[in-house]
Amino acid sequence: MSGPAWRWAPEGLSTEQFVLEPLGPHHNGADHAAWISSIEHIRATPGFTPEHWGGDAWPYPMSLGDNLADLQQHADELTADDDAARCRMWVRADRAHLDGELAAGVRAWLTGPAWNLTSVRFPGRD
Repeated sequence: MSGPAWRWAPEGLSTEQFVLEPLGPHHNGADHAAWISSIEHIRATPGFTPEHWGGDAWPYPMSLGDNLADLQQHADELTADDDAARCRMWVRADRAHLDGELAAGVRAWLTGPAWNLTSVRFPGRD
């Protein structure tokens, strides 16, 4: 495999409400803006509540550079050899009404034939 690991992932999924694609470093500006404006909302989202993070202060504000490093780490976690996945997702605070629709769309996408995964876990949503 050459290039960033996220490139092996299947095409994204588009609906009338959102576009799904694996996040990568090229999303840094938009992801950082969404992150900074939504920290309290993320803390209340299934899979991100304190019991899923050992009660620590995550999520916390990050600089643009720290956010880029975080996105790169997540991109590096994707490998073509994986046949199982653990997925957490969140929406911007100003789009909170889309959380259920996003969760259903991501679940259908990841458990469908495009990914060919044998197991998908959704912490806080299983």
